[in-house]
Amino acid sequence: MSHFPFFPSTLLRTSILHFSLILLLSSCVEEIPGCTDPSSPSYNPAATMDDGSCDFSIPTTYTFQRAELSAVSHTEATVRQLLISDLGLRIKALGENGASAISIAELMDYYTLPVEDSLMIQTPVGTGLGKSDSAFTGIDADARLSEIAAELPGIFSPETQLAEWFEYIAIQSQSAALGTPDVYTTAEGQDLSQLLPIAVMGATLYNYALDSLLVWVDTLDNTDFLSGKRYSAMEHAWDQAFGYFGAAADYGGFSLEALSGEIDGQGNVPYVADSDGDAVIDFETEYNYLFARLAGKRDLSANGATDFTARLFDAFVLGRAAMVIGPGEEATIMAARDEIFLQWENIVSATFVHHLNATLAHLKLLDTPSYDVTLFRKEWSAMYGYGLMLAYHPQSRLGLPATIQQDILQPLGSAPFIGFAGSPEYTAYLQTLEDVRALVGDAMGFSTALLEGW
Repeated sequence: MSHFPFFPSTLLRTSILHFSLILLLSSCVEEIPGCTDPSSPSYNPAATMDDGSCDFSIPTTYTFQRAELSAVSHTEATVRQLLISDLGLRIKALGENGASAISIAELMDYYTLPVEDSLMIQTPVGTGLGKSDSAFTGIDADARLSEIAAELPGIFSPETQLAEWFEYIAIQSQSAALGTPDVYTTAEGQDLSQLLPIAVMGATLYNYALDSLLVWVDTLDNTDFLSGKRYSAMEHAWDQAFGYFGAAADYGGFSLEALSGEIDGQGNVPYVADSDGDAVIDFETEYNYLFARLAGKRDLSANGATDFTARLFDAFVLGRAAMVIGPGEEATIMAARDEIFLQWENIVSATFVHHLNATLAHLKLLDTPSYDVTLFRKEWSAMYGYGLMLAYHPQSRLGLPATIQQDILQPLGSAPFIGFAGSPEYTAYLQTLEDVRALVGDAMGFSTALLEGW
């Protein structure tokens, strides 16, 4: 009886004959030791003799190799993360002393990234550390935000809205508003240093990772490597999604305090790590971008009640490891994908609630000496930006985009509240914020303590 009942007996006999012939011929050829099992992360396609080095353990970092070379690439995602980071930095800098005016074309470069452009990366990596690349095109010359920006019909059009916002900021930078927050604050009170980059993140990174990569990942090939690459189409889509989340390969090695930290007065950046000790920060593997940091911030303020960082990172690592093993791991991959969908939405929702709470706190100080209209506008704009981002989740527990617009965005209004403390409109808006917070909390399963503590 065959020990391989899933093979036809004739095919099995033929395979054994061919295998015997291969053994006979290979006896005259010098053997190359290594892992010969393609399902192992340590598989070496050049090896002709298995030396027992095959490793099937799930890694603790997002590191996968074949033939001792990295089998992970998400340069497109890395460039787009950096473009949004730099765009936000450039806009904020316009409100500082000594700022120089900016043109519409200069702002638009961050969105379209012309191939011939030598736009330099400004995102800081820390004192005494170098950057793996100085220009965006040095990482990937074809990764433009404009190519993946998605529209929310009737809610948000990136092309139209960004053109309007860029024009406004450029015009303001030519006026006396330069060097003050007014340079990026609209007449209605929207703080574009907050709202603009967050809205772009939702329309590009968040939407593309979930709706263009992970939703369809089970339909992609995982049997052959892409031409000239060390990974399959399925693995590459997964890696790109990980890049859009923006965690360092050694994400699990960062403390919540480091992920939540800010650049200090000496220029030290707490959320980067020179893992290989070369005094250079690799933007693809050693830098934690905003989504990855937001997870740490929300976990830290939850005082142990959430574990967004570990659950999301573990799901990415587990799913990728299952892809390396190959056939028979489809259920594991889909379970990991579903966990990513769940936890990533939790992070965005919790961050929305965080800024809603800050908006509420500032608004309660209206008409008192402690009220700061600049801070109120900043928090409101961040809140609205993350509210808009919620509508980009393809399987949101809050419902379809139209439902999110009706239940969340419309009640928030299109601009910060303007009025008097104690007025009926003021009291109604405070209640609206609390109602929206409760709605999000119910959908995500957040406790009252979490909702009020973030």
